[in-house]
Amino acid sequence: MLLTGYTLKEAIKMAGLELDAVRSGFDESLFVFAGDKKENPVEVAKKIEELEAKVANLQTAQAEYNLSVTVSVKGAGNEPSDMPLGAAIRLVGGMGRLAKMWRTAARGKTRDRWDRSRVETRSKDVEVAEPTITKTEALDQAKNYEKLASALRSAIAVGNTTKLDIAWVGENLLA
Repeated sequence: MLLTGYTLKEAIKMAGLELDAVRSGFDESLFVFAGDKKENPVEVAKKIEELEAKVANLQTAQAEYNLSVTVSVKGAGNEPSDMPLGAAIRLVGGMGRLAKMWRTAARGKTRDRWDRSRVETRSKDVEVAEPTITKTEALDQAKNYEKLASALRSAIAVGNTTKLDIAWVGENLLA
């Protein structure tokens, strides 16, 4: 069956929502007052088992998709790099965090009066710690990592539109 990354992502999301709803009914099914109609806990557990299997199969199809689709990422140096979609997905978060770290470093010393974690002075002579990098250098690093994170997000978006035939996935799995 021809699939896109978006199709798989949406199917996983929907199956997860259904699974959460059925799970929430399990505890309620364990006790019943006379005259109440509730599902049998064995039947609820069977539905949970089926939905867990569905989510597992969808995630397996997504993993296969992410390994099979190759994306081209132009990094901060504009040198295109080909990698599996799955690698780009896992890299984008880390590059975004690095960009944020460098943006924070570029702002320089911003301590509030309650922050006691950064040691900048020593002894009675008051030795002051010097920055290891200038604000301009930190800003350049932030820009480079933000460009890389942006390139990864763009490559992921393009990669997720790729149609791929995953033969073992049937229409019933996506329903």
